[in-house]
Amino acid sequence: LYRSVVGIPFCVWDDYPGRYEIEEDMAAGTLFVLEMEGKLLGAISIVPSNEMDDLDCWKITEGAREFARVVIAPKHQGEGLSKLLLEGIWQEFIKLGTTSVHISVAKKNIPAQKLYRSFGFEFSGEKDMYGSSYYLCEKRV
Repeated sequence: LYRSVVGIPFCVWDDYPGRYEIEEDMAAGTLFVLEMEGKLLGAISIVPSNEMDDLDCWKITEGAREFARVVIAPKHQGEGLSKLLLEGIWQEFIKLGTTSVHISVAKKNIPAQKLYRSFGFEFSGEKDMYGSSYYLCEKRV
């Protein structure tokens, strides 16, 4: 699923996420998938260890969590499935007692930016990392 989006418009991934990230998410029980009729259509992860905690753009750091690795199968993009993934993961954040959610979104990923804005995320900063430029976004739970 992750390899299927490499090279399509808006995607900045090459060999990410790799086996290490996926296995870490699975071991932590933080990889969530969207499956219909036996077909894997999407995935999203709550990051087991938040790599972005130290950035100075966040309003809330105590109790904050990060989600990442959002992917929808190319032939199903534009069908609203990312919204379903976010709605589902939000319930997990509530169960975990999360106070704020942090995300990074590639500047070239316009559809994801629109989705996150529609969910009420505030764009709090910008950072060049992992070979691309990102917006840093935050939302209270």
